[in-house]
Formats: sequence, structure tokens, C-alpha cells
Amino acid sequence: MSQYLQDTFKGLPGFGRVLSRQFQIFNAYNGARIDLSTWQAIVQPGFRFNMALLLDGTALVEDRCPHCRIRVKPIHNQNSMKW
Repeated sequence: MSQYLQDTFKGLPGFGRVLSRQFQIFNAYNGARIDLSTWQAIVQPGFRFNMALLLDGTALVEDRCPHCRIRVKPIHNQNSMKW
């Protein structure tokens, strides 16, 4: 997964967070979290997933993305928070 995401996001906003693994991947159909250890077994051609970059609360100003400034709304998901 790591190499795929690095190749996909190279040169794009959030690339530093991908490199430092500050993200979470979720199954787009059922919302189940996918971790690095299960990526290869689960993800096949045509599989859809959602990706959330993990942001420290201090990175946000007025609840806005630090890059595009769009307002974000936190969604609590078990032990994590996704934006």
C-alpha cells in the first residue's frame, strides 16, 4: 500500500502526511478500517476505498483544511477522528 500511495500522491497536497503514514484507509462500502497488514489481502482491482489524512487540531485554523481552506467537520470513528 505504501508504495502505491506514494506514487499516487507524489507532488500533491498531503504527500508529506502519506510519507509519514498520517492517514487511515476505509472500505468505501462498509466503512471498515483497512490497515497496512490487511491491505494486500483485501484490496483488489475495482475495490473502492476512502482515505482520511490525519490532522492535528493545531493544524486547523477555524476548522479549515490547512491547504485548501475548506471547512472540515470532524467525524469520530472508534479510536480515531477523520475529517
